[in-house]
Amino acid sequence: MALGIGGLAAPAPAGAPVGPSTLHIIFDKYPDECDRIQIGSASPVPIRKKAYLTAEVWPGSVPMAGFGCRGQDRHPFLFQVGEGEQYIYFGKALGGEYDHWEQPGIAQGRALIAKRRQAGSITLDETSPSINLLGGKYTGPAPWILEPSLGAEDYRIAQNREVRGRIVYPDGMTFTGRLKGKEPISGQIDYPDGSRYIGELGKYGTKGKFGLVGTGRLIAPDGSVFAGEFKGNRANGIGVCSAPGGRPESCLRTKGKPAPLPSAADTARERVRKQEEVDIDRAIAPTTAELAKSRKVSEALQEDIRLAPQRVRQRDARMEKECRCYLHGCLEIRDSNAPRPTEAQKRLWDLQDQQRTRQCRAWDSGRSVDLDTRVEAEIASLRAKVAREDGRRLELERQMAAQRKAIAQKQAAERSEKERIARANEEKMRQDAIDGQKKRCEATFATYGFACGCSAFLPNAPKERADNLKGNACPA
Repeated sequence: MALGIGGLAAPAPAGAPVGPSTLHIIFDKYPDECDRIQIGSASPVPIRKKAYLTAEVWPGSVPMAGFGCRGQDRHPFLFQVGEGEQYIYFGKALGGEYDHWEQPGIAQGRALIAKRRQAGSITLDETSPSINLLGGKYTGPAPWILEPSLGAEDYRIAQNREVRGRIVYPDGMTFTGRLKGKEPISGQIDYPDGSRYIGELGKYGTKGKFGLVGTGRLIAPDGSVFAGEFKGNRANGIGVCSAPGGRPESCLRTKGKPAPLPSAADTARERVRKQEEVDIDRAIAPTTAELAKSRKVSEALQEDIRLAPQRVRQRDARMEKECRCYLHGCLEIRDSNAPRPTEAQKRLWDLQDQQRTRQCRAWDSGRSVDLDTRVEAEIASLRAKVAREDGRRLELERQMAAQRKAIAQKQAAERSEKERIARANEEKMRQDAIDGQKKRCEATFATYGFACGCSAFLPNAPKERADNLKGNACPA
């Protein structure tokens, strides 16, 4: 059984913990000579030796307190309760001191309670005191458990866990549902104006606020419902709208506001048109890539033309330095300790020297032409390359146009059939959404005897139980 807020039973949402842990507190002594013990917010109960007390509590930091203790009226202490079956033992049967408590394992704990009588049973619906969370006051099971850090038993870190709790905000808005640590996952939000949301929640916006994100149902105070997708804390997209006494029908919300819903035929045409554009882009992608490459080559050649005078001067300076020995001769100095080259290496070096000498002589003979003339010749050569690249690009553009035309002709021949199929799929999708909401309402009503915002889907059910606008819990 899942425990609701204020002791009211509420249906457990999917994915929530199965239930609270079972905590057995075994007494073979009075803890610190106290005669009563309090667990969480429950009333203190008497401590009896050779007995045990059972408490159903959610895992987490569970506050306890002894009353009528030696030397003081109240002695508080804190236990970390994990998931599942848990045991706390006061006494010396485990070899401990009288002023010591221990936490035996499951097998040992079961053996201990088998020989003792049960003195009482307590059920708690919360193990966390009211805390500030997301701008409101949270009550419910502790959303995190403090566990020892690795290698540092005296330092505890918070481990998030999934719980069901409630947050009350200063403006009167309340959230009841599932959280993982500090993050709401899904549940019910009741707004001050009487409207209600049931569904998924998540982060939105650049600041990571929490709100309506995902699939859900928004119920207005008059009982009208929008069921569908939510984004950025607002209804957004095609969903199902219904009004009490009216028929459910497909509708559209844009940033939370009603918008005209295109017909299934218009939606189908638009979907086919977008797919045709995708198909064309995919088919001409190789040609598009070649065109982009050609443009980059032309841009690089234009930059070379702009820098031609500077680069001719730089080339002259570099060749002047590199060709000094090849044109005028240099004294060769060899390291006597270096290994002697082989005949093959000598022949290769000779060939390289001859080639480099020819290059340098050709460059030197070209220096007879003045600098401006050489710059103009360089620019003319580059412009010829630009012209060739422009011609190649023009041919690629012709090919692309031919590809587009051929694909468009094929698409035109197939468009009518594709639009017919897309329209049928759109109509089915809209009807499936309506049928899905109806099935959810029927299943919820059959299980719990009431539902929220379902009167349009359950015309034969009592309106007050099909709307349940004043109820404390809304099953999804």
